[in-house]
Amino acid sequence: MTLKYYTRLALILLLPALLFGACEKSAVDPDGKVSNGLHFAFKTPDWEKRVDLTNHEMGIHLGYHNILYTQVITSPSLFETFIFTFPMDSSSMVKAGNLKKYAIEAYGENKEAFQFSLRLPVTAESSNYLISKPGLSEKSYNEVVAITYVRSTDLAAHFRVKCRYRLLAATEEKPNNVKEIYGTFNFEVRTSRN
Repeated sequence: MTLKYYTRLALILLLPALLFGACEKSAVDPDGKVSNGLHFAFKTPDWEKRVDLTNHEMGIHLGYHNILYTQVITSPSLFETFIFTFPMDSSSMVKAGNLKKYAIEAYGENKEAFQFSLRLPVTAESSNYLISKPGLSEKSYNEVVAITYVRSTDLAAHFRVKCRYRLLAATEEKPNNVKEIYGTFNFEVRTSRN
């Protein structure tokens, strides 16, 4: 057996692994398409992740000026958290004018419907967190691309809201070291039927 034989054997054994690695899909679609599955996805310069929310109950809370918000901790170990606000009244959810870009807020400072804010680790192993910076620009927005009525119960109307976002974020320790983050989400939320 020659070195040439072992080289060919190594290539044959490694080829499936190389092809599989090349075919792995990014957690976030680079052209901003929002999948139909319930999810939350992000990509930073350092890492990316897609969290399946199919079996996740979205907690709903009362916010400012008759808006509701959902806040989710996606993982007990990583504490990626986001806040998304939306109208309390179901009739306000279905307006055609809702499909547009809205401001990103500093984490926890959402004051208007369809705003988004984010807090997540700098890397998967980090104990430092990136906090979203407020703004509305080409590099900072939450775009609502679809709102779909799902069903009603006695007290609530359920909607799916599909969004894509871009934002700027930095840690509290290094506020000038700004990083760009982008991603998508598709949430099912509940509103009042009044």
